[in-house]
Amino acid sequence: MTETLIRIDEIPLGDPRIKLFADFPWRLYRGDPCWTPPLHGDLLGSHPLKLVGLLTKEHPYHEHAEVTHFLAWRGGQPVGRISAAVNRRFNEHYNSKIGFFGFFETIEDYDVAKFLLDKARAWLKERGMTVMRGPGEYSNATHERQGILIDGFQYPPTVELTHNPPYYGAFLDRYGFHKAKDYYAYFTELNNPDAPQLDELVQQIRRRRNIETRALKFAELVSEIKLVIKIYNDSWAQNWGFLPVTDVEANALAESLRPIIDPGLVRFAFI
Repeated sequence: MTETLIRIDEIPLGDPRIKLFADFPWRLYRGDPCWTPPLHGDLLGSHPLKLVGLLTKEHPYHEHAEVTHFLAWRGGQPVGRISAAVNRRFNEHYNSKIGFFGFFETIEDYDVAKFLLDKARAWLKERGMTVMRGPGEYSNATHERQGILIDGFQYPPTVELTHNPPYYGAFLDRYGFHKAKDYYAYFTELNNPDAPQLDELVQQIRRRRNIETRALKFAELVSEIKLVIKIYNDSWAQNWGFLPVTDVEANALAESLRPIIDPGLVRFAFI
């Protein structure tokens, strides 16, 4: 394989070709029963749904970051994509020079993956970054969809988790990446009865702390999501990769959840 057979276009933020970038996975995952397509509105925005897309200039992520996108072509067909991002707020929070690659997708051809990773690496190095971390969305903060699947390909992903072809891990290992963090997903059978000890423990805690719970109030979604974000920012502050969610990001999150959220699945506990 020679480099002349692969063309890589850089697509800056705001370029209309960003739709080709967003649409590439639909071609790659065709026929995969476990792939769950992202909502176009989450990436490109939707006026009827009042969604601000992550891949648009208007998204609050871009107030504190510089990003670009690369799309690989061969024989007139897209064969891979990658983004590169410098998240200034993340680096200020950790006093680091980490550049991120994300939205990483490629056909089963290591040359394509290498050319894409080389492009992202060079772009980040030009901006003074000394470490490249990924894949994620734009970056690897805890509240972003991130990482690659290395086990459990037979299961569909749950909300905010990733799914990818099995060869991604081998490609990234071959390129020279090493693991930064393990993520695990756990399943429980809803039909299994609760353990009696757990029921008793719940009752003891409820009596001792006078805990009250309630469901999310959909009519007050924006303020409710801000309450979720406050709890999240407080409780996750010491976790690996944590970056506080801003009020502007919380507003965007509230709008993205509005079409799909089930208030009965979200509960607040008060003391």
